Amino acid sequence: MQRAKHKVTHPFVFAPLLVLILVFFITVSRFIPMNKLGIIGACLLMCFFQAVMFGIPIGIYAYMRRGALRTVFEGRLSLSGAPVIIFGALMLILQSCVLKFGIFRFGYKIDAFQLYGSSFDVSAGSAAELAAITAAYAIIPAIVEEIMFRGVISREYRIGGPAFAAIFSSLFFAIIHFDAALFPIYFFAGLTLSAVRFVTDSIAASMAVHAAYNIFAVFLERYVWLMSSSPDSQILFWFILIALFLLCAFLFFRFSALGLEKAAYSERAYPFGKAGVKKLPLFADALTSPTALVCFAVFVVSVIITAIV
Repeated sequence: MQRAKHKVTHPFVFAPLLVLILVFFITVSRFIPMNKLGIIGACLLMCFFQAVMFGIPIGIYAYMRRGALRTVFEGRLSLSGAPVIIFGALMLILQSCVLKFGIFRFGYKIDAFQLYGSSFDVSAGSAAELAAITAAYAIIPAIVEEIMFRGVISREYRIGGPAFAAIFSSLFFAIIHFDAALFPIYFFAGLTLSAVRFVTDSIAASMAVHAAYNIFAVFLERYVWLMSSSPDSQILFWFILIALFLLCAFLFFRFSALGLEKAAYSERAYPFGKAGVKKLPLFADALTSPTALVCFAVFVVSVIITAIV
C-alpha cells in the first residue's frame, strides 16, 4: 500500500476510523444499566445515545468532507420507487426469518430484543411506552444507521462501484451489532438495504425499509419464531415462508430492473466507480487498511469477551 493510502483522509482509512469512533461510543453505552430506568427512561436515554453515537462520526465526516454530506440526501423519493420499497421491506423481513430461524437458529434470543450487543425490554404496557419503544429501537436506529452506512460509509467506498461500496458498508454495519452468531444476517440485511438505496437513489427509501424491518423485529419476530418451533406444522411453515420469500425477492428484483431501465433513459447518473480500476487489489487495500484491521480486531475481541463472560 502506498504512503498516501495510510493518510487519515484516505477513504479506506477514514471510513473505518469513523466506524471505530462509533464502536467506542457503543461500547461505553453498553456499560450503562438502561433497563433500571424503566421503559420510558431507557428509551429516552437510548434516543439520546444514538444521536450522540452516530452524530459525532457523521459530524466529523461533514467537517472533513465539506459538502459531501449534502450529497447523501440529494436523491428524491418518488412514487415509482414504492414497489421497490414495499417488496424490499418484505424481502428483508422474510430473508431475516429464513436465516434466523433456519440456518442461524442457534443465534436467536427470544427472551429480549438485541441492539448493538445489548438486551432491552420491549414489552409495552401503555401507548406511551409503545411509542417510546418504536422511536428508540425502530425509527431512530433506521434513520441514523442509514445515514452512517448507506450514506457516509458507502460514499467513501464508491471508487470501487456500487457493489464494492455495498460490501464494505454492510461489513461494518454487521460489526457494530457485536453479535457473531447473527453477523451474516446483519451483513445480508446491509446488502439488501444497499440495493434499495442504489435502485431508488434515495436514502429515505432505505430508511423506510429499515424502519419497517425494525418494527417487525421489535414487535412481531418472536411470534414467527414460535410458529417455526411448532413440531406439528414445521414443514408447512417453511414451505410458506420460503415461497413468500422467493416471491417477494422476484418482485423486488423485477421492479428494481424496471426502475434501473427507466433511469437509464433519464438524466440520472449512477456511480459505477472509476474506469480501469482493478477490483481485486482495491478490495485487498480496503480490507488491510490499518483502521479496518483495528475494526476487525475489536469485533473479534468483543465477541470473545462476551462469550467468556
